[in-house]
Amino acid sequence: GRLVVVLSHHNSWTMDNGGDDHFDPGPRTDGGALLALLGRHPNVVLWANGHSHEHQIHVHPGRRPGAGLWEVNTASAIDFGQQGRTFELLDNGDGTLSIVVTVLDHAGPPAVRHRADGRWTPRQLAGLSRELAANDNRWIDPMGLLGGPEDRNVELVVADPRSAG
Repeated sequence: GRLVVVLSHHNSWTMDNGGDDHFDPGPRTDGGALLALLGRHPNVVLWANGHSHEHQIHVHPGRRPGAGLWEVNTASAIDFGQQGRTFELLDNGDGTLSIVVTVLDHAGPPAVRHRADGRWTPRQLAGLSRELAANDNRWIDPMGLLGGPEDRNVELVVADPRSAG
């Protein structure tokens, strides 16, 4: 079988809108129902998502020891620190997989000299964007969105569903 990675905007804890919508009638699926569906498919090993604009990682255990899926929520590129992520799936050769998650920063400097002539280099624009993102008007501590060390550069281990016997 193949390994499956699911990507979505919403995460399991924000999929909670069960209200009726006459523009989009029909049943709604909440986060718990989606997790139950994904849990019935042991080849789903990773669910990467966003929406809450915060680095967070949660494990959802499977039916057998070590099995399950990892849910990795990623901060927004528009909020401070404007970080992205890479995901690498590695076969450890021992019946487990490692999902290596790495947070990346862009190369924009933390402070830039403001230009009146509009001749910004891409790197200067990236730095200005970072500076503006740090000045969030919602009174949110921008450092809080970065999560803890356990939510950033990590190795997540899960049983390899291809080796289940």
